[in-house]
Amino acid sequence: MDRIVKALIFDGAVSVCVVKSTSIVNKAIKLFNLSPAVGAALGRTLTMTAYMASELKNKNDSLTITIDGGGKIGKIVTSADSSLSVRGYVTNPQIAFSLKKGKLDVGGAVGSNGKITVVKDTGKKEPYVGSVSLNSGEIADDFTKYYAESEQAPIAISLGVLIGKTQKCQSAGGLIIKPLPNCPGLVIDKLEKLIDNFSDLSGKLKGVEAKDFLIKNFKDFSLIILDVKTPKYKCKCNINKVKSLLYGISKNEIIEMLEKDKQIEIICHFCNKSYVFKNEDFRFTWT
Repeated sequence: MDRIVKALIFDGAVSVCVVKSTSIVNKAIKLFNLSPAVGAALGRTLTMTAYMASELKNKNDSLTITIDGGGKIGKIVTSADSSLSVRGYVTNPQIAFSLKKGKLDVGGAVGSNGKITVVKDTGKKEPYVGSVSLNSGEIADDFTKYYAESEQAPIAISLGVLIGKTQKCQSAGGLIIKPLPNCPGLVIDKLEKLIDNFSDLSGKLKGVEAKDFLIKNFKDFSLIILDVKTPKYKCKCNINKVKSLLYGISKNEIIEMLEKDKQIEIICHFCNKSYVFKNEDFRFTWT
């Protein structure tokens, strides 16, 4: 089961979080019939989105992440809220890519000639917007750079998505290690070496619960489990929200579309659900 487990290590000097996101990634693959490289790219981004959502402070807080690296898959867009409902999509879901050194070429699919943008809506008059240029298109490197430049937070990130021959995700997750204020420099040096042990993160997470993963790998670092939460892939669309989008279109444009096609169909980017509106659905707005 997908989980977000947070803990402290090194006598409370360092925050460590493991995200298990296999079910979330499989839901995205199924919804959009993602090719393996695209599934890995979107899966890594969804995993990190779940972590960032877990850091939101208030009930109605939400965030949206856009990665546009100029690669063939186009844009990656993910969204989440403090309830840990996560969703996402890519512009071109079925683009195929060859392997690079025996692994899915996520960086080649995403591209690195662009930027990552994070928009956080915390109920203030203006949302927080942070944007940095991409580092590699491999996602983990790019989020590391985002935190360093946009939020001035040193952070070590490992993300992994293992997709089998049937295109089903066998294992997906992330490991985020963050030194807290006043963390000793000697400990920070150890963290840089520690994160290197998790380059094959999806393999290490396969068949292992998130909490057990933390205990197994960090029990010798004065591990203290703080919190366990459950993220899920869940779209927040409904007929009223979708219909409200049409209110921004002029009456004449609505009439023209209905005369041409007898109906208006809107497909949600995040869940692929189709909403169909006919003439009688708009009468009450014009009388």
